[in-house]
Amino acid sequence: MAQGAISYLNEEARLAKIKIDSDIRFQAGNMMQFRNLAKPIQSYGKNRGSQVEIEKYQKLGTATGTISELQSLPMQKPSVGFVVATVNEYGNGVSYTRKAQTLAEYSVDETLKKVLSMNVAESMDKIAGTEFQNADVFYTPTSTTAGTFDKDGSVSTGAGASINSVHIRDIIKNMKNDNVPKWDGNSYLGVFSAFAMAKLFEDTAAGSIVDLHKYDQPETLINGEIGSYFGLRMVEENNVLSSTIGGSAHNGEVIICGFEPVVEVLAQPEATMIESWDFGRFTGVAWNALTGFKKVWTNSTDSEYHLVRVHSND
Repeated sequence: MAQGAISYLNEEARLAKIKIDSDIRFQAGNMMQFRNLAKPIQSYGKNRGSQVEIEKYQKLGTATGTISELQSLPMQKPSVGFVVATVNEYGNGVSYTRKAQTLAEYSVDETLKKVLSMNVAESMDKIAGTEFQNADVFYTPTSTTAGTFDKDGSVSTGAGASINSVHIRDIIKNMKNDNVPKWDGNSYLGVFSAFAMAKLFEDTAAGSIVDLHKYDQPETLINGEIGSYFGLRMVEENNVLSSTIGGSAHNGEVIICGFEPVVEVLAQPEATMIESWDFGRFTGVAWNALTGFKKVWTNSTDSEYHLVRVHSND
């Protein structure tokens, strides 16, 4: 193995020094949402190729005309489209010396596995989150009482206010009017940056926000779910989304999801592996995965969207 690009955890990294505390502490992990919101393609897996075509059937035209007694039933051909999800390889690792492992007062490889488990969770969530941010329908708050919808694939308006309950109601009523299917059949799902969620709760007009303890079925809550407002279930995260709306000074970025907006094609789940070389003097611990994420619906080609991103052209 080529060691030139490898940085080793060695005895100089405090491993062989006087131990002051018996506990090992780890840096706090981020709040992650997007990986779990992408729907896995159940029929896909190992030895199935590197790409998956995801078919999309367009709705038939409405049949509002009458049919005479001897007339044949009208027949329509549905439009069938597809998107291609591609599998890519991801991974990361750390390495250490046998001397460091021998002199350390704890198991280095077990400790590094814990560090890597957080790394894989945050990394895969960022990869999935990037595809959610690839929305082609945008909403920009232009004032505290108004906002602009952009459905042409690019955001063209600068933010003039932070997100508030007026904007949430505006987004949801537009999604309902555009017949965007709901996340769970009953409500849409909003993923909020921490600053966006705080701004929404600072809004004194948002009196209809429901606290979690008022839910009838708490066992169905998504991890990190804060509440519900105007047909929107709300969760927060701090791993992917920006604290601001675009490059503006206003808070904050939000992704509103309809039904199955992003899918995951998982060929090989992330796994942690250990490898030694140079007669056992060096050891690496790494994770590796083969997977891919893809946004299903694009408004410009499908005349349908399942994602709205609160964004700004600043």
